[in-house]
Amino acid sequence: KNVYSMQISTLSQSIVHKDTAYLLIGPTFSVYSTMRRCKICIIFGAIVIRTPDPVSAFRKYRVTLISCLLGTLQPLLETLPKTIQSSEELHINIIGPSPPSGILTFIRENLSSNIHNIMGANEAVGIMEMNFDGTGTILPGIDLEIRDDMHRQAPDGAAGLIAVRTPGMIEGYYKNEEETRK
Repeated sequence: KNVYSMQISTLSQSIVHKDTAYLLIGPTFSVYSTMRRCKICIIFGAIVIRTPDPVSAFRKYRVTLISCLLGTLQPLLETLPKTIQSSEELHINIIGPSPPSGILTFIRENLSSNIHNIMGANEAVGIMEMNFDGTGTILPGIDLEIRDDMHRQAPDGAAGLIAVRTPGMIEGYYKNEEETRK
């Protein structure tokens, strides 16, 4: 089915609209997923900002959405001017491990309480939005199963291998047929 339609309806219900200013900070988790998110923003008439100086983007635009790795967010937090106002319009997508509690507190007190922690894999892009207690919710459009060692669906509650299919799944590893077969 149309991947963009599903993502547009999901995003439009939450954080992307014509007044969105989407700031990409540092290397992003997956080029394909980032480009897809940028395309959705552009469809809505939003601004997509990619700059080596994210602080200047805060001065120039009313940033409403940030996507970044935790390691690229920390330097921004250290250099943001004190004049930046906290805003509930701002959503921050932190891709990767959950931030330490001190950073979460700083973000909530100085930027926004709309913090989304996205976990995934380089091969499959974002898979889950994590809660800060270690549990999570599978993102829309993601198929995920737990399988046993024989790759059959594992019974509920059993440990096993994670099998995932996403709209952004890679088809193979470049010039590495052995890893692709695995």
